[in-house]
Amino acid sequence: MGTGTPKRELNMIAFFKTAGRTAVISLTVIGALCVSAFAQAPIKLKVAYWGPKTTHYFAGVDLVLEELERRTNGRLSFERYYSGSLVGPREIPDALENGIADIGTVLSAYYPARFPLANVGSLAGLNYHLWPVIMAYYQTYRDVPEFKDQLEKRGIRMMMPMGYGPYYVWSKKPIETIEDLKGLKFRSVGDQAKLLAELGVTPVGMTPPEIYDALSKGTIDGLLGDWDIAHGYKLYDVAKFHSLLPVGTSAALLAMSTRTWNKLPADIQKILEDFVPEATRIFAKDYEITGFDEAKTAASAAGVKVVPVKAGVSEKMLEVASRVSWEPWVKDMESKGFPGRKVLDTYIANIKKFVPQDTIKYD
Repeated sequence: MGTGTPKRELNMIAFFKTAGRTAVISLTVIGALCVSAFAQAPIKLKVAYWGPKTTHYFAGVDLVLEELERRTNGRLSFERYYSGSLVGPREIPDALENGIADIGTVLSAYYPARFPLANVGSLAGLNYHLWPVIMAYYQTYRDVPEFKDQLEKRGIRMMMPMGYGPYYVWSKKPIETIEDLKGLKFRSVGDQAKLLAELGVTPVGMTPPEIYDALSKGTIDGLLGDWDIAHGYKLYDVAKFHSLLPVGTSAALLAMSTRTWNKLPADIQKILEDFVPEATRIFAKDYEITGFDEAKTAASAAGVKVVPVKAGVSEKMLEVASRVSWEPWVKDMESKGFPGRKVLDTYIANIKKFVPQDTIKYD
């Protein structure tokens, strides 16, 4: 008998070698497909809104998020939680820092000690259209490192600027002069509250969802606000006068948790940053054009009267705002070691830079 391996055994060895190679190749392909599928799975981000979708403050952000979902080809997906259904209005920064939410709407005036430099956006008297104000806010955030650092030290970054305004007066009686304000109680926040106090008004702090009941019960006589807040919360049912007393435009931010940001792929981070200028136009146009038009129509049907102010009142308001809002804020920031003067000067310069770049049609 020969000493070679029998033919049947050779065939079996060849079979198992081939089967082994096929199995390895199959597992490799399956593994690659799984990795690819995982990599392409949507990144779901939780968005905390403190108000309802019925206001264009949040509907405008929704339009931005929908566009981001398209631009990332579905790689980003946003789960929206309206009216404080994820966390309460004042808990949003904590939720972002602690990982409960990935994105949230933050009005820095609610947290003056936490985000001191960010409060430049709530200083009184800067009465411009919304888009140049929020773009100036974002540019100042980028121009002044200390502004950005203050946010990131608390676990958030500005994903997009947003805001309110221009602000005027909603009240139960017509306001035509500054003297008409004396002795009244108004809902207001931030430095606009300081402006009102200087004018003889008692400022009362509260979140927007609390305003309607406060007006109904007589806890307040009016508020500083724009058309959208009146429409979103049906405030014109109890405040029938919209007086054109200019008190400013407030900038705020759509904030993202830094821990969420750091987990995003670099190309998605770039998409988010490159999209900001267009995102602000989408938001501002929906807010100040679509939203205000809807609000004016509804307010008119509810019997609201628009009240012009007397000559010279607007100029007086700006002078008072500079004296009681801007300069004390700068002094307070500088006393705490923060570059308040630099932030304010940069912010105002940026507003003036963006005003002529505003292409939104308001008439």
